[in-house]
Amino acid sequence: MADSKSNGHKMESPSSIQLIIETLAVISEELEAFYCSLFERSLNSTLEAISCAARMPEVLSFQPSTFTAHLFQANISEANFVYRVLKMENSLFIYIAEAGFECLNELAVAMPMRNSDEVVATTITGPLLGCDSKELALKISKRLKKQIYLSCNVATDRLVRPLLEKHLVEQIKEHPDWF
Repeated sequence: MADSKSNGHKMESPSSIQLIIETLAVISEELEAFYCSLFERSLNSTLEAISCAARMPEVLSFQPSTFTAHLFQANISEANFVYRVLKMENSLFIYIAEAGFECLNELAVAMPMRNSDEVVATTITGPLLGCDSKELALKISKRLKKQIYLSCNVATDRLVRPLLEKHLVEQIKEHPDWF
């Protein structure tokens, strides 16, 4: 009998073993050709990218930042408030919070509409109704005629809020280059 069992395994005939070896050799050659082709394409892509970068003008040179940051404070009703201003090319980010209790609970954006005196605003995060950030962003955007991101993280208070706004407007008048 050609097929006999040894240790529970079926013994293959020499011709079937030879067929398996030949099949594995063909698969091995095809895999080698595939990986060589893949490596060659990858190498060509890398060389092409290097060549392209070498021909590129120096557009990626260091450019100093046009952003400027300013910090000022105000004492209002026996509390100290922090104002942080980040001036960007065509917009501002203004952050207001009580010193020691800084958080980002509200964020609004306001911007002037093109070819109009109208300003539009929306709340990005925080309460949708009664958002002090949105109202203040609208006013500042109208005044400065630029896009304003504003985060006013102070509990709504009829006495404190107008004084916070007044202090901000005073700083805008005193330091227009910050805004």
